[in-house]
Amino acid sequence: MLKRTSLFQSAVVFRRMMNLWPPLWGQGIRIQYISPDFREVRTRLAFRWYNRNIVGTQFGGALFAMTDPFYAMMLMR
Repeated sequence: MLKRTSLFQSAVVFRRMMNLWPPLWGQGIRIQYISPDFREVRTRLAFRWYNRNIVGTQFGGALFAMTDPFYAMMLMR
């Protein structure tokens, strides 16, 4: 089992773990890149039937979920 602090030792390990996190995985969100110093994060949100709103655009909650956890993580690091 990884310690909480050891998760931040490698950007690659952190990216892989976050891609398996159910709130992100369930919305179709993938983390494509995290810089080694955690100053840049690139994410992608797949446009699917379950994250589309009534007018056919991306649901705002999915957009928020795509960005929310990373700002705090970048500040902590």
